[in-house]
Amino acid sequence: LVRRDPDVAERAVLDLSDLFRAALLAGEGESSLAEEVELTERYLSIEQLRLGNRLQVRWRGRDTVLPWQLRVPRLVLQPLVENAVLHGISRLPAGGTIDIELAMRPDGLHIAVHNPAPPPRERDTTPDDLTTPGRGGTGHAQRSIAHRLAYTFGSKARVTGRWHEGYYLAELRIPL
Repeated sequence: LVRRDPDVAERAVLDLSDLFRAALLAGEGESSLAEEVELTERYLSIEQLRLGNRLQVRWRGRDTVLPWQLRVPRLVLQPLVENAVLHGISRLPAGGTIDIELAMRPDGLHIAVHNPAPPPRERDTTPDDLTTPGRGGTGHAQRSIAHRLAYTFGSKARVTGRWHEGYYLAELRIPL
């Protein structure tokens, strides 16, 4: 990439440095919803370089009224999108589309990440409770997000995930 398109390579390195910085600060402090979306976009631009046309992203609700300055724990959206890319899109020969929806609902802010994925292994079909150890994969990202949201917003904050007909859906619900 450096030889073919130095400007794109430079942007990728800068995006990667932002991701590393966010990861190092994940347990410290907060960011805003707007910052979380921007970081996720930077991550997706890096993956777009790797996967090309195999990765499509459709954002929904970004043009609606949202609490963009809402303080949230760092890295609540990007890890869900990373899971969608690594465990879904990158494992499918044809790739696919990740749908990311941001919406205000009566119970608060709702964020959903929906992506095609290869069929789960038998042990991956356990219930939605992501705080229970022993799920397929490690479940680390979703458990970590669930714990950090519960610490910040209380027991009404939710992180759920489920397989349905060749797709995986991860959802965050943040009470306001």
